[in-house]
Amino acid sequence: MSDALLAARLWSQAQAALAAGRAAEIAPPEALWDSIEHFLAEPAASTFLAAVRIVEQHRRRAEVERGAPGVLRRSFEDGAEALAAAPGIPAALASRLATGLPVDLHAGDRLRALAALASAHHALAARVSADLAARRRLFQSFPSRGRRPGRGSSKR
Repeated sequence: MSDALLAARLWSQAQAALAAGRAAEIAPPEALWDSIEHFLAEPAASTFLAAVRIVEQHRRRAEVERGAPGVLRRSFEDGAEALAAAPGIPAALASRLATGLPVDLHAGDRLRALAALASAHHALAARVSADLAARRRLFQSFPSRGRRPGRGSSKR
């Protein structure tokens, strides 16, 4: 492919990425401009691919940022629902966390992790309780013995 065709293709991809960045209110990184300038200074397949990679990273980031609020809100709501359904978490605490935490990139994951931790704790507590009850029953099934004198004591 000729240098002119590569430059035209890079320019069209850069325009699309810059438009997506403006729509998402994201400034293009300096690396984007540097890679385009590097390609224009030394047109080659390697500099073209490096520039396209950076341009596409900017476009993808802009698309994610533009669509992120809805996705983040749904992720947060899913995490809040999982926490509310988790055993051992009081409803008031789950409600307070759902309304008081900020919605960010990892908030939904944190709420789901907390719900999983509460569920695991509940399951472990149930197993320990069942084991303790079984041990008590087993201990009570042994015949009771009278106290024997300890060593060194004598019956005189």
